[in-house]
Amino acid sequence: MIAVGCEAHYLALLNRINVVAGDKWPEALLDWTAPFIWAREHAPELARQYDALEKEANELWLNRQVAEFKKISTEWGTAVLQIIKQYAAYLRQREAA
Repeated sequence: MIAVGCEAHYLALLNRINVVAGDKWPEALLDWTAPFIWAREHAPELARQYDALEKEANELWLNRQVAEFKKISTEWGTAVLQIIKQYAAYLRQREAA
């Protein structure tokens, strides 16, 4: 039951990320991997934050710490949106140049 709580939260979070990012920055989602590859070079601190939060969320899921998983995975979702937002701005700037 605990893992289901983590899974349900994670799936709902992914859905919210898709809706928000798809509405605000659809150009950044043409290739789901591109924003994260871009972040490694252009926003390394944000990429490190994303990696750390993803690792922590994975450990919390495995250890069935649902409340803490929800908190950390929500922070991870915020980092995902920040990466996508910054990547979209980069694409717009590149297109304007």
